[in-house]
Amino acid sequence: MLFPLLGVGIIAVDDTVLNLALPAISRDLGASTEELQWAINAYVLAFAGPLLATGALADRWGRKRMLLIGAALFGLTSLAASLSTTTGMLIAFRGAQGLAGAILLPATLALLRATFTDSRERTFAIGVWSAVFSVGAMLGPLVGGLLIDSYGWRAVFLINVPIALIMVVGTAFLVRESRDRSTRAFPFQGLLIAVSGIVALVYAITAAGAHGVTVGVTIAAVAAVLLFGLLVWQQRRTRDPILPPGLLRNRSFTGASTAMALTVFALMGSLFFLSQYLQSVLLFSPLAAGLLLAPLAVLEIVGALSAARIIAWIGVKNTLGGSLVASAAGLLLLALGSAPDPGHAPLIVGAAVMSVGLGLAFTTAADSIIGSLPVDRAGIGSALDETLQQFGAALGVAILGAVANSLYRDGVATMRGGTLDGVRLSQVQSSVQEAGIVADALPPPDERVVLSVVYDAFCGGMSTAMVVGAGLLAIAAGLAFWLVPHRVVETAEPAPPRTDEPHA
Repeated sequence: MLFPLLGVGIIAVDDTVLNLALPAISRDLGASTEELQWAINAYVLAFAGPLLATGALADRWGRKRMLLIGAALFGLTSLAASLSTTTGMLIAFRGAQGLAGAILLPATLALLRATFTDSRERTFAIGVWSAVFSVGAMLGPLVGGLLIDSYGWRAVFLINVPIALIMVVGTAFLVRESRDRSTRAFPFQGLLIAVSGIVALVYAITAAGAHGVTVGVTIAAVAAVLLFGLLVWQQRRTRDPILPPGLLRNRSFTGASTAMALTVFALMGSLFFLSQYLQSVLLFSPLAAGLLLAPLAVLEIVGALSAARIIAWIGVKNTLGGSLVASAAGLLLLALGSAPDPGHAPLIVGAAVMSVGLGLAFTTAADSIIGSLPVDRAGIGSALDETLQQFGAALGVAILGAVANSLYRDGVATMRGGTLDGVRLSQVQSSVQEAGIVADALPPPDERVVLSVVYDAFCGGMSTAMVVGAGLLAIAAGLAFWLVPHRVVETAEPAPPRTDEPHA
């Protein structure tokens, strides 16, 4: 299972590397905070939209085959992203990477579900899956920081290329094919409606976060509502539903998926600014920032690999709910310690507690979700869970990112008509990186004044987003305690309809 696990690692590396590279990208390409958000959101849009379709294709067409296609495409799009000369090019290639990730990720979890049928073995395997994600998150900042310091931000995308090549070769020769061999019809109509609705909704969320509620956002939101209504109507009439009929009534799936979607909302929105805080406020180099973030990934691995033993001791419900409570407490401490001149204790303790809690929470939730799926439908089921998490990520970046940006802009607006003229103030308001460039060109007394106001405003917006995120994690914990069963319950798969019966 080494090569499917590399698929998880390559996505984790890419995610953490991009966050670390945001300040350098902003300086080199002149990207504003909104454009940096679109570099994240383009990936989310292209990833979330086709997930259900790629998950269904993995079940039907073959999980190994989809893994090969996804790995090859991810390597090629990473190479293209490294050659970007404008922000628009980077956003476009990030979207292409999102599509590759959508092909790749459901196949990895589906292969795990098909391979490990014993519950304890499955829990351990998913713990390893989560640990590999954390290893990728750990290597991303370390290797990425070194590459940014030595060669610039473009090199960080190139680290995906050799990993993708190893995956393609290893998967082709060493991974056994796995697929759904039932005779049920492929749900083309339902998937077409579902994918269209997801794309419309994710676009509405991300565009609203970047530009506010525009005519295009309104049209996309209305279209999404109509498409999801049509999907419900179509699924009730068809003999070939997208999901097993009992899956959404299974609280092992819905409870864990809902809690994780809310968790990702809280984390993506509140931690979006963390790498910018370390580099542009605390003035660490990319490599130093990576070294600071690496221990957090190690602690996530500890949490992930502890999940099987803790679940056996206190059950799924208590493990997931308790780990989310710990994550909320850690994020709140992190928020309290976020300042231009921070005390180290709240940052270290908060980050450590949050990391262990999240490693345990994501492994426990993944085990509950994957264990609830029929083996033949593991691809589409895991894709639905990932889609819900991507909705959470898009909403988090859009909503909490907008809150933090608004507070930052309002904070630096106090310098209007004083230290800064209108043009310089507009530059400062666009991003904290631009603020540093403007301040460097000012006389030393004015530079100190501007940077003091900018850092206070940035930290105020970021800490507010983190406090809101901590509250959302506490709500996710409450949902886990309320909805998730003590033990994983597998969804029964009804027999497919006879092939000589008409289909709706």
